[in-house]
Amino acid sequence: MEKKKLLIDLSMPIAFIALSLWMIIESATFTGEEGGFPTLIGYFMLIVALFILLTTLKQKESKVNFKNINKRKVIEVLVALALFVAMFKLIGYVLSTFLLCAFVITTLGYKNHKLTAFTSAGVTLVVFVLFKIVLGVPLPLLFLDF
Repeated sequence: MEKKKLLIDLSMPIAFIALSLWMIIESATFTGEEGGFPTLIGYFMLIVALFILLTTLKQKESKVNFKNINKRKVIEVLVALALFVAMFKLIGYVLSTFLLCAFVITTLGYKNHKLTAFTSAGVTLVVFVLFKIVLGVPLPLLFLDF
């Protein structure tokens, strides 16, 4: 495989290895049981990143192809993500997540607005149930807070 393509292919697993090692080291400083989950996620991430790194080193040709990427759409989604983060506390989880999902689906080229609205609402609901109800993560909900 060409050196430049190999470096591009290896950059993501190497970044995730570094991130996972940082998570493991940082979570070791937590007191009590607080570091258990971050440590578990760190080790899981490390194992997956090492697997991807080894798989990438074994493959004969690069599977990453940036030639057909619509750079304008990538920038639009990145701007939408930045707005999502900036507006999250101001307009709340439900509205910001629904709008982000709808925008990304529309940006990907799907034209069925009813399905887009249904899918966005479904994603918002599933993530809400997972984080707010199952995991107990506080989310800014404005008028829906409980």
